[in-house]
Amino acid sequence: MSLSPEKKEFFDTYRKENLKRIPLEVTHEMYATIKMNAEYLHLSVNGYIKKVLSKDAEILKEQRARERAAALSEERFSKWG
Repeated sequence: MSLSPEKKEFFDTYRKENLKRIPLEVTHEMYATIKMNAEYLHLSVNGYIKKVLSKDAEILKEQRARERAAALSEERFSKWG
């Protein structure tokens, strides 16, 4: 089943405006690990990579927030000392 010209144009425009492709090179061994983990989670390789990156970004965001809070706390207490 092919897309109508209008739908194809819509999707092409959406991709250009909202998505960024990232070429990724990994070793064959790393790809095998990624593929095995993706299959275990019933995800595509692309879906698995996105899930891992999202989780990592979430962890780093929380870590940065804790570091900022600690720095603010330290700054406040240093004014008293």
